[in-house]
Amino acid sequence: MIRIYLDWNVISNLKKPEFKELKEFIQKNKKYLLFPYSPAHFTDLMKSYLPENNLFHEDLNTLQYLSEKHLLRWGKNRTEPLIASPREYFELQKNIKGTPESIDLNEIFQNLNKASRSEDVIKIGEDLKSMYQLKPSGIEINEHNKYFFKEIFPNINSNSSMWDLMNEVIP
Repeated sequence: MIRIYLDWNVISNLKKPEFKELKEFIQKNKKYLLFPYSPAHFTDLMKSYLPENNLFHEDLNTLQYLSEKHLLRWGKNRTEPLIASPREYFELQKNIKGTPESIDLNEIFQNLNKASRSEDVIKIGEDLKSMYQLKPSGIEINEHNKYFFKEIFPNINSNSSMWDLMNEVIP
């Protein structure tokens, strides 16, 4: 069996008409091909996760069709093949606390404040948050890079602060 690791951009674009030939080739030859998926696919897929987002579900179905139960992940010292369908992996991932999608910067900075034991002590969380909110992100969006930034960080603009950028980058 031939193993083919497709980048997420290929998988997510299979729904587009311009990828029709590739999709047909895969369908015709799928019994001879193995398409493993990885946690990296889910990092990309989860960026569009909303229960009502039909494109997310379409992408998950495509990944399910392609990969069946062939999951690859990096273990302690090597790549490990595991058996889990993309739907099973998704159900596990969406319920795990501590994943990047569940990190809340406001909560982190509030916890820093709780470390202050008296009113005389500086509230470090508030001060750090204020500092990040005042500091410009340093991103200058122009004609050459605007497409890139709108794709990667849709809520960032030239006036965004470091706080805005941190909240955009974490998920």
